[in-house]
Amino acid sequence: MSTESIYKSSTGKRAVMAMYEAMMARWPMPYKALNVPTRHGNTFVIVGGKEAAPALLLLHGAGTNSIMWAGDVAEYGCQYQVYAVDLLGEPGKSAPHRPAWDGPAYAEWLEDVLDNLKIERATLIGLSQGGWTALKFAVYEPERVEKLVLLTQAALCLISCRLSSAPSRCRYWGDGVSSVSFVWSWAARQSQKKSVKP
Repeated sequence: MSTESIYKSSTGKRAVMAMYEAMMARWPMPYKALNVPTRHGNTFVIVGGKEAAPALLLLHGAGTNSIMWAGDVAEYGCQYQVYAVDLLGEPGKSAPHRPAWDGPAYAEWLEDVLDNLKIERATLIGLSQGGWTALKFAVYEPERVEKLVLLTQAALCLISCRLSSAPSRCRYWGDGVSSVSFVWSWAARQSQKKSVKP
């Protein structure tokens, strides 16, 4: 894990946090702000929506934070308990350092987030890097993913990885085309698993 902060100065970090707070004042539904400990750093989560409803995790893209979901979150909150999660190493309130891209760090991180929030299974919606993170987690712990929605995952491509392989054997790089076929394959396997269960 990198210990280098994404912020180049404390002044820059304060400016980002001030903008974040100003936008949070306009969050479109009641919410709780949580700081969740993980083995890869503290994680900021905005929780709202229908209590006791199925869990929906929102994972933003690179260079943004959970505020990007403000236009959609109220609609999602009508049917779900919504968790807008700030990714590590992005300009939000989570730890300001990025885990290693290769290896299981991002999947471990999301596993810790779900464990600490006491979420057994969730629908994941990920935009760009958030989609990459959601897909990486779906490979790592497919039984914990109810539904997987990837938005503009142009930076995604899964190669030489099967659900039965160890997460450490997964390699990712970028064109987006192969990830679509993987997602369909993954979804088909999940459907088959559900259809054979008693």
